[in-house]
Amino acid sequence: QEDLPQDVRIYNSVLKQARAIGALDILFATLDIMAVAGVNGDDATFDAISTAAARSVRFVTGAVSAATLPPISMPEAVFIGRSNVGKSSLINMLTNRRSAAFTSKRPGKTQQFNFFEINGDTPENIKGLPSSEPLRSSKWRPRGRFYLVDVPGLGYAQVPEKARTDWRTFLEKYLSTRSTLSIVFHLIDSRHPPTPVDHEIFDLVSLAMTQRLEQNINPISFVIVLTKADKREARTDAEAISDLHLSISKHIPETTPIIVTSSETRFGRDAIWRYLSKAAVLSSSSISTT
Repeated sequence: QEDLPQDVRIYNSVLKQARAIGALDILFATLDIMAVAGVNGDDATFDAISTAAARSVRFVTGAVSAATLPPISMPEAVFIGRSNVGKSSLINMLTNRRSAAFTSKRPGKTQQFNFFEINGDTPENIKGLPSSEPLRSSKWRPRGRFYLVDVPGLGYAQVPEKARTDWRTFLEKYLSTRSTLSIVFHLIDSRHPPTPVDHEIFDLVSLAMTQRLEQNINPISFVIVLTKADKREARTDAEAISDLHLSISKHIPETTPIIVTSSETRFGRDAIWRYLSKAAVLSSSSISTT
């Protein structure tokens, strides 16, 4: 660690070169080295990451059941959490877009599994075309295609009971059987301890991990994301993180990564992309289509 450069500009230069040649493996390896060296990224770091790793964002479909899921074709990273935890805002921050995912001050707005294709065949806003309009003659095919999935917030009281039950059943099946699922991000409001809904999600993920192992389905990674760290009531100190580890240890491994984030200040964005790389750089040729 002592022999590693401490000047963020050196790493930014490497990141920019990796972006220029589309080398996501080099880009994410550089982020790992920065973490080991204890070097924090700056705005230039995130600009290199977001424009290289999420060069296009396109809404593909909203799934309401297993039958309406998009065909298995590429890795998937899913964001789950209780209602109003800040999922859509975090997705917009990660993709460096203002409205990739719809945000609302009214909880429960997301009512389907929204699939966003990252680095798809159709770049957004090229020659003035909307992202939904195909460029048939384009040969633009960046590496690192994957789906980013925004799941409805669980536990919102004003959503009908049947809808909440259907979402939970759908989520349980999706987590347990979707072969292309690569990583699960569980968002928790840093201002509060885990709620009963959060513990329900812990149980769902733990069950999914076991069932996938029994069925010989690709294993999934699990990351906890503490949101809204910029708020005055946020608890993100070492003691709060330790308490969280203790509260989740009966559900999932105590070594589960915990990332502190803020969509307002963009804090934690680089750390999340390091884990998102598990989906972004995974070759679609390694995905099982069974």
